[in-house]
Amino acid sequence: MRGYSGRKLSENVESEVLGVVLSDAVSIFGENSVCEVDASGKSVEEILSLLLEIVTAEKRSERCRVGLVDWLKDYYWLLGREE
Repeated sequence: MRGYSGRKLSENVESEVLGVVLSDAVSIFGENSVCEVDASGKSVEEILSLLLEIVTAEKRSERCRVGLVDWLKDYYWLLGREE
């Protein structure tokens, strides 16, 4: 984890539980135009490479779908739930 304060962690978890950003993006652009990217543990170069691959691809990759990433897996303990 990044050393966030308890308040910041709570805000992040709340946003993820509610799926605010993803939900808004899908509502505005549609599921076929939204891609979740898990940048956890990746370098800037790795993330950039992945994003360039996604935006320059001629057809949509199977790696580019909504719902592929469990964004809460590192925060279940905050919710009193171990996984």
